Amino acid sequence: MIEAILQKRQDTYEVQVVGHAGYDETGKDIVCAAVSIMVQSFEMYCEETNGIRIMDKTLQPGIAMYFVTGEKSLIEPAYNMLKIGIEMLSENFSKNIICRGEKN
Repeated sequence: MIEAILQKRQDTYEVQVVGHAGYDETGKDIVCAAVSIMVQSFEMYCEETNGIRIMDKTLQPGIAMYFVTGEKSLIEPAYNMLKIGIEMLSENFSKNIICRGEKN
């Protein structure tokens, strides 16, 4: 199961995604693929946007953690999109992913 924790603390946005969905075998797991592309898109957006700084990042197989700070008006839309996407997956694939932290 994937556990996703998304939290906002003052001016820091925390994204932690740990585990494997187990929906299907490696290479065919649509839940894992969906989570991966959302998290990677969030990371790329943060890296490429002036006014956003990734303060800490951990990337390993089955683990993605980010602590992001910067201009709220730039981070908030991407963070909210990631959070909504993870929550939607959690609602539709509750055996494979759980979302913790603040909710929409």
